[in-house]
Amino acid sequence: MVSLQRSDNSKTTGKDQAILLAAQTLFAQFGHKKVTMDEIAGNARVSKATLYKYFRNKDQVFDQVVQMEAEELMRLIRGAVDKEQTIEDKLKAHLLTRMGKIHELINYYRVTQESWGDFWPHLANTGQSFVRKEERIVRDVLEQGMRAGELDIERLGIVAHLTVIALKAIDFPWVLKDNEVTAQEYADQMVHMMMNGIRKR
Repeated sequence: MVSLQRSDNSKTTGKDQAILLAAQTLFAQFGHKKVTMDEIAGNARVSKATLYKYFRNKDQVFDQVVQMEAEELMRLIRGAVDKEQTIEDKLKAHLLTRMGKIHELINYYRVTQESWGDFWPHLANTGQSFVRKEERIVRDVLEQGMRAGELDIERLGIVAHLTVIALKAIDFPWVLKDNEVTAQEYADQMVHMMMNGIRKR
């Protein structure tokens, strides 16, 4: 499991960060429904009064854990993309990072794929916010490609959105299970198809 890291924009302090890290572990191991506030306080080594000083209830704790996991995945994707030079390599880095890390962010993964219905509409804003941020990364890459003369895209917003929606399909664990295709081969082929299409030339 990927551990949460505080971002510069995070509103958390040392104490509530410790609570969120403790809660992240519990939620990942036992699931949202089975974890209690008493257990979160115990795992964080704080009193129940201290826990309630920072969080109204378990749902708020869980909401913050999921948001922080989403931010961590976004940070990893952005970092991987920024390290690459070519448009194709940037898109591959995005795809491979997403494929490699999303299952480690267990609570975010559960909300977005395994049991979305259990949390909708409570965490709808978190999911929508993540999609918008991911679209921004893809849009930035595509805009770089257009400025470099490598890409010709008429409706950039729609293409960025469709790319992110298509990437969400790989979040499901069965996509590559029992498949001889490696993640790298999957990324190479998907980006090749995005860049060149499948029409016979």
